Amino acid sequence: MRIRELDRDALRFHWRKNEHTALETLRFTRALFGLTCSAFLLGGVLECHLGTWESKLPELVAEIRKNLYVDDLLSGGVTVHEAQYRKEQAI
Repeated sequence: MRIRELDRDALRFHWRKNEHTALETLRFTRALFGLTCSAFLLGGVLECHLGTWESKLPELVAEIRKNLYVDDLLSGGVTVHEAQYRKEQAI
């Protein structure tokens, strides 16, 4: 997920190639995972993607939002057949 130009200052970091080079200030251009703020960033990425699909598949997006906890989707069916059917309906 690309970070908007206006928001990149929040993702600045300092880098030095070695002890003899000047300190550089760089900014990430993509969403990062593995940082303390990763759960927050993941939530934003998921919301962005769900928002993109909401007008095309509103019922499916509503179900995903209802059954999503952080990065776990708690959905499916009582039987394998029911889960497969629900998956096919979404495609």
